[in-house]
Amino acid sequence: FSELKIENLNVNSKKLPKQIDDLNLHLLLRNNKANLNKLNFKIGKSDLSLSGYITNITSIIHNANKEVKANLNISSNTINLEELTKFSKETISQFKTNFLFQTTGKDLNSFEYLPKGEFIIDNLFAQLKNYPHALHDFNVEVINNNTDLVIKDFTGFIDDSDFHINGNIKDYKFWFKDQFEGDVKFDISLKSNQLRLEDIFSYNGENYVPKDYRQEKFNNLNLHVKSSMHYKASKLKSTQIELDKLDTKMKLHPLNFKNFNGKFYLENKNLHVNNFKGEIGKSSFTIDLDYFLGKNEKLKTKENKLNLFAEYIDLDELMSYNLPSNKKEVKPKKRRRGFRRKRKQEHKEAFNIYELPFSNMAFSAKVKHFINNRIDLQNIKAKIRTTKNHYIYVDQFEMNAAGGKANLSGYFNGSDPKDIHAKTSISTQNVDLDKLLFKFENFGQDHLVSENLHGKLNTTIDGDIKIYPDMVPNIDKSEIHMDLEVKDGRLENYEPMKLLSDYMGDKNLNSIKFNTLKNHIDIKDGTMTIPNMTIESTLGHMELSGTHDMNHNIEYFVRIPMKTVKKATSYKLFGGKEYDEEKAKEDEIIEVDKDKKTRYLNVKIHGTVDDYKIGLGKDKK
Repeated sequence: FSELKIENLNVNSKKLPKQIDDLNLHLLLRNNKANLNKLNFKIGKSDLSLSGYITNITSIIHNANKEVKANLNISSNTINLEELTKFSKETISQFKTNFLFQTTGKDLNSFEYLPKGEFIIDNLFAQLKNYPHALHDFNVEVINNNTDLVIKDFTGFIDDSDFHINGNIKDYKFWFKDQFEGDVKFDISLKSNQLRLEDIFSYNGENYVPKDYRQEKFNNLNLHVKSSMHYKASKLKSTQIELDKLDTKMKLHPLNFKNFNGKFYLENKNLHVNNFKGEIGKSSFTIDLDYFLGKNEKLKTKENKLNLFAEYIDLDELMSYNLPSNKKEVKPKKRRRGFRRKRKQEHKEAFNIYELPFSNMAFSAKVKHFINNRIDLQNIKAKIRTTKNHYIYVDQFEMNAAGGKANLSGYFNGSDPKDIHAKTSISTQNVDLDKLLFKFENFGQDHLVSENLHGKLNTTIDGDIKIYPDMVPNIDKSEIHMDLEVKDGRLENYEPMKLLSDYMGDKNLNSIKFNTLKNHIDIKDGTMTIPNMTIESTLGHMELSGTHDMNHNIEYFVRIPMKTVKKATSYKLFGGKEYDEEKAKEDEIIEVDKDKKTRYLNVKIHGTVDDYKIGLGKDKK
């Protein structure tokens, strides 16, 4: 039997970060068991309280191979790590846990760094100042087999997020040596029923998760990784991570992550990613990457490159894109004053990728199916290069889209982030307009071309195009030249054509068929110029020319054969039968007889799209 009591002890030393105050101790040794009834003290702004017991004291004294158990209850109102450690600004409050340790008296007397045995932390709770989340119900069992540390079911909660970790830290003694030399390996698996990003990645008033994903939850997370690190003279020389499994499902963005695997290798600032694969929802991909993270180019082992191969990428699903139904009638809204000015300002203030640092890097991609705005872009092949002075070169970009083919080449110059422009060449062959969606910046909304115009499109587009930071073309300051050809076309429910009803008689202006529409169109300084264009259609022979600027000022000239006008006048004066919709389907395209002289009526449409006038007038050009 022995007993030790200490009351109100104060200790000061240069080796202590702060003075120890009010130390109280009550230790009782009886029948081969040591009971620590009380140990509490203050050190600076921190306080600590301990109690517990150790069994089989004689086994420790006599170095016997008999079991020894230790149980320690630890609690604290405040632990000021900044004051105690000088490197952390964190403060822990309401800390409490139960620590258990099981070993032998012999192992306690003969260990090098940690005694062989089993360590258990039970019911840990802590509240941190800068990490605004409660750590609770932490439990872990760690087994030291004298070579490795085996982690058995490390479980716990961070607010409402839970985790279960199992793993193996091989050759743990490596971390206790004065100098790190050689290899160290980890094998870690993580499971979670629910993982909220807001619980994990917010610290010191900042949330490090993108805004759209801050409330996201991952359910049924299953992760397994292996890691190997190589040290030389206590410096980390290389790290290799092998991702063996990643399966989970998001809640707000309802996507499944599955079959993720790949290898990541980092050495001398050279990052290599080999055969990184995964599936997100319906999308699947494989990525290879070589990238130099350092500044000393002499350490660079490979040129920067990224290769992407994908069977299927559904961007609509990944970005939760919802396109309005085609069947819903959209009535044109009168354009508000200042609307375009507001849109321009939004484009200018958008995130500017050219303000980020660029590197000399090559990109290549082969994607069999890429779903964007419900359009299936197929067989994409791309080769793109970037340079440090913010140039993007498109050496190859080809794909099948809307039943046809498209090719793009050229470059984007972002050397001045406030003055971005592109020189590009785009061509399309046999594109089905029924399957194509264009976005017109000047109208500020999406328009399905197939709502009005049907047919097969062939184009060649060249230009020097001014680009907003969000990559939308600034038509006002661009110069674009287009050669357009639409074959087997049909124009349906197109309002400008209905303006000509007085000149067309009983012709169906709701559905106009034509064989080939072909022209060269120029856009410069925000004005589209349409040279004289011949249209042979179910309305008869027509000629069209004019201009249309981005402020919606229009000046169209239409030449209508007098023969058609006379029929229309007669129809209007004397009436006629109601138009037969079935007959409209059988209307034939009427071509002008080139052997006969044709007289025309010149009609002028001018004003704005919302406020226009129709009268007689001839294009001076």
